[in-house]
Amino acid sequence: MPISRRTALQGLLAASLATTTRPAGAAELRTDADILEAAFRALHPGLSRYNSAADLDGHFAKLRAAMARSASPADTWLGLTRFTAAIRCGHTFVNATNQKDAGEAFVSGGRNRMPFGYRWLAGRMIVGHAGGVAGISAGDEILALGDTPVGPLATGLRALAAADGANDAKRTRLADLDDTEAWPLPDVALPILAPRAFAESTLRLTVRTGDGRPRTQDAPLLTRAERVAARDSRRPPAADGAAWTVTTLPDRTRLITMPTWALYESAWDWKAWLDQQVDMAIDSRAPAIILDLRGNGGGQDCGNHLLSRMLTRDVVLPDALRYVRYRRTPPDLDRYLSTWDKSFRDWGQDADGPDARGFYRMTRWDADARGDVVRPRGRRYAGKLIAITDATNSSATFQFAQTLKANGLGTLVGAPTGGNRRGINGGAFFFLRLPASGFEVDLPLVATFPRTPQPDAGIAPDVPVATTAADLTRGRDPQRAAAVRLARG
Repeated sequence: MPISRRTALQGLLAASLATTTRPAGAAELRTDADILEAAFRALHPGLSRYNSAADLDGHFAKLRAAMARSASPADTWLGLTRFTAAIRCGHTFVNATNQKDAGEAFVSGGRNRMPFGYRWLAGRMIVGHAGGVAGISAGDEILALGDTPVGPLATGLRALAAADGANDAKRTRLADLDDTEAWPLPDVALPILAPRAFAESTLRLTVRTGDGRPRTQDAPLLTRAERVAARDSRRPPAADGAAWTVTTLPDRTRLITMPTWALYESAWDWKAWLDQQVDMAIDSRAPAIILDLRGNGGGQDCGNHLLSRMLTRDVVLPDALRYVRYRRTPPDLDRYLSTWDKSFRDWGQDADGPDARGFYRMTRWDADARGDVVRPRGRRYAGKLIAITDATNSSATFQFAQTLKANGLGTLVGAPTGGNRRGINGGAFFFLRLPASGFEVDLPLVATFPRTPQPDAGIAPDVPVATTAADLTRGRDPQRAAAVRLARG
């Protein structure tokens, strides 16, 4: 007779606890794969959005095989990350921010960070900032890291990136190395994909500079702490604890730069700040408000607070409904799941179902029977709203861009967003902690599904503007320039 999941997981816990004083072996790492499979099948609402049942069986089998042959934390990270990337969900990944103990030591350790930044432009690795490396400049092309050509590295990085569905623009953006991400994917992935290049404290580069001739150049590798210090030195200090900055342009347009909406733990009153900016735009008769959302992966629904000051009617947010896969978490999984809100373990009457598919309709955050609604509020700003977007916009910023475009409330300038019009997973999370390896995997709990069929894509800008190598060389910002022209027009 088959054993129950409860019995199996109790055995897995005992096995994993027995290995806490020594490195995990193949048997123990297979327990991590089994725990992950049990948790994902029970709780993840988006497994079948882009994968068939046979696809999923294959992904889980590959994960078990990878864990069984893992000989190092790097092998384990690679196996887990390949699996999460195959789910094709932008919120399902081995999250460096949430690692503890062994996982944190792995993602933080070593002198293996590149000092310069780069962008993938038309398949070429183009230097975005030199990071103090003598002999290279913004706009130069990197041809190889050590003896590894960059082409296979681009492919390898994209295969590890967490992105929704067929949105490859997000995969390419995550393969970039700049100051956008707190924990850039290349920091961990490149030393695994090109181990010989990162074996020493200096990285040998093959570079094509402005004269068109390739040459070699050595670049000193950095630690995580050195990388963070260098990144922070390139950022202007925030005023009065504000997470955003505002610039008043000569025509009175207010340009608001918003690198993040993840302000859950901030004491800064961002709502009052935004209202003040709108009031000043009204009083000065500013022709436009420009929101620079590039690099902003989301967080809270900050954009809707501003949007409510521009409406003449209620706006129902994109026509989608929320679903979860469970009402109460299985008790045998609880010990592996951590989160910031214990109510995620028991949705109670907020989860209505199950339906024929096994989903529960999630109603907790609905404004009314129509779903999410933004209502007019306060003095109305009647000028233009322009948002500069890029593929980083994958959560609340993706949904904001979707709302603007679907309702004709603003103009999108720049690059297609991340996320996916077929819906995304997020809203609430468990941090799945795998006891044998020590790694954590982010497990999103709430899926949005559109009521009508949608394309497998992000949100396309109304005014597409690409960055070129020449833009990086000359320090130009073509997306912002296009937004300013649109405001003046």
